[in-house]
Order: sequence, then structure tokens, then C-alpha cells
Amino acid sequence: GKLKPKSPTNDGTKSLEKVEAKKLKAAEKNAKALEKVEAKKLKAAEKNAKALEKAEAKANATSSKEALKKAKLLEAAEAKKAKEIKKEQAAARAEAKKEYKAEVKAYNQAKKPNLKDDRISIGISNSYSPWGFVDGSGELKGFEFELAQELCAIMKRECAITGYDREGAIPALLMRKFDAVMTGIEINQERQNVIAFSETYADGNIASFATLKNSRINTQDLPTTINLNFDQKGVSNVLEALAEELYGKRVCVQTGTTYERFLDAGYVGPTNLKSYKTQKQVNLGLTNGNCDIALGAAASFANYSDKSVILFGPTLSGGILGKGVAVGIRKNTYADEKTDFNRTNGKRDARILNDFNDALNKAKKQGIISNLAMKHFGFDASM
Repeated sequence: GKLKPKSPTNDGTKSLEKVEAKKLKAAEKNAKALEKVEAKKLKAAEKNAKALEKAEAKANATSSKEALKKAKLLEAAEAKKAKEIKKEQAAARAEAKKEYKAEVKAYNQAKKPNLKDDRISIGISNSYSPWGFVDGSGELKGFEFELAQELCAIMKRECAITGYDREGAIPALLMRKFDAVMTGIEINQERQNVIAFSETYADGNIASFATLKNSRINTQDLPTTINLNFDQKGVSNVLEALAEELYGKRVCVQTGTTYERFLDAGYVGPTNLKSYKTQKQVNLGLTNGNCDIALGAAASFANYSDKSVILFGPTLSGGILGKGVAVGIRKNTYADEKTDFNRTNGKRDARILNDFNDALNKAKKQGIISNLAMKHFGFDASM
């Protein structure tokens, strides 16, 4: 047989297939190589991730440890600071307590004056002429003002003598504004329940009625003086006669005085009472015609005796009108108290009372009180 020629198509296809197979094989090889590289990269990434995680864990652990250490240090510092503050507070309390004790000691020391040499404060009436009053120049004058000066000289004590409202003198004494008051105050039971009195030095607060010279009041048949403590029947008759003369008359009196209480009590029957704050206002009310009659201490009208005012009827004393005039001093009610303040001041009040009594006795013997009474009242009102 005769050889057939080769088909060019078949040879070309095989050659192409061979090439493709070669390419595929190369591609598969490349893919495997790439896969190997990627696996290697993945493994490296995982390794790096684990290393990073481990590093972060280590860093976190270190950070927590440092934070805990810092927290402990801070806590220790705060505890130390709190301890120092507590110590400072304790020291401050101790210092405050020390200062308080020092203040208390100083206060008590201040309230422990030398009972012989400390100054006595005396309240004198500033509107109860002629006992105590402020004159036109603004200076304190009067019988008790000069008597207080004499008594202080006898006691050899420094005194602060101050004018004060007569009605408020006893409350001011109790509030320790004064150590003693000399405001023409009569001794009576009501006042003795509240304060202590020295020995009496004047009977000038004997009550007397005053009126104008042209008044038609007639008391010529009445006695010149009556004492409410004695002869009750005779006293009653005289008071009834006075009541008839006073009936319908306007009667002026200083408020807060025993004279006002005498009239209020009805000893001379019902009266048309007009009360004034000061004795000077009472006297002016009488001279100005605002009242027909005035009642007060006989000495209180002394400055008007040479003008238009006259005294009439009997002078009145005793009973509700009091037992005489004396220095008012606080009662020695604290002498037995345990507190240092009260015990010291109780002793001081008692000493002042004794000193006044001693001085009054010497002033009476030396004629000082009689002379002052004649000077200011026009008669000897000393007791």
C-alpha cells in the first residue's frame, strides 16, 4: 500500500493541547507556590498576632500592676494626710480649750476686784429735784449727788456717779448697771422684797400737798403732821377731812412713786389723778394751772416756796409712804452659791452695803447730812 499524507489539523490540535497542558501544569505549580507563600504569610501573621496579643497582655498586666501600686501609694498618702489633719484638729481643739480656760480665768479675775479699792458705780436721779437733777448747764446736782460724793470720800473709794431715770433705777441696779442707787427711794416692804437698803439718811420724803397761794383750800384745823403707823382713829379722821378738800380737784403726782400709790389706794378718797414722769413736770403742771393740787415730798417743792406755791395740810409719813430714804443695793443672795462669779459678787455687794452703813454713821456724827439737808431742803431732814 501506498502511504497516506499526515493531516495538518490533527498535528496542530495535539500541539495546542500539549501547550495548554504545559500551561495548566505551570499554572498549577504557580498556584501551589502562591498557596504555599500565602500559607507562610498566614502563619507569620498568626505568629505576629499571638506575639502582639502576648505583648498586649504583658503590657496590660504591667499597667494594672503599676495602677494598683499607684492606688496603694495614693491611699497611703491620703491616710497620712488624714492623720495629719486629725492631729492638727486635735492641736487646734487643745489650743481653743486653752484659750477658753484663759478667757474664763481672765473673766473671773475681772470679776474679782479688790474689795477695798475697786470703783463703785452710783445711780442718782436726774429729774427729782432737789434730791438729784440735771441743771440748766447739764450738770448733775442735788442733795443725794453731794451726799454720794461725801460718802465716797469717807469710804476712800473711787466712785462713778451717774444721773439716771428714777423710775428705772431699781431695775438698773438689779441688772448690775449700778452698784448702788440714791434716787430718793423710800424703804417699804415691796422694795425690801427685791433689794437691800442701807441705814436711812433722810426723812425728807415725808409727803406734803402743795397748791397755789391763791387757792381756797382750807386745812387750818388739821394737825401739822400724821403718821400712818399710829393713832388709826385720829389718822382716819384727818384723811377724811383731806378727802373733802380734795374732792373734785385735779391732783398731780409723779408716776411710779409711793405718793402715786398712796392716792391710788384711796387714803384720801377718789381723786382726779394726773401723773407725770418727773417731779419737775409735776411742779410745772401745778404752776401752769394744769392741776389744782400736787402731792410729793415736802422737799420737792422747796424751790417754789418763794414763788407761787405753798404747802398745805399735815405732812404724811409711815405706812405705805415708807420708812425713810436709804441707799439701794443688791441683796446678798449669791454669797453662798458655789460658782466663783456669784460668790465673789455676793461678797462684794455685802461689802459695799457695810461700807455705806459705816460711811453714813460717820456722816451723821459729823453733821454732813444735816448741813446738806438744810442747804437743799430748807430744813433738817436727816435721820
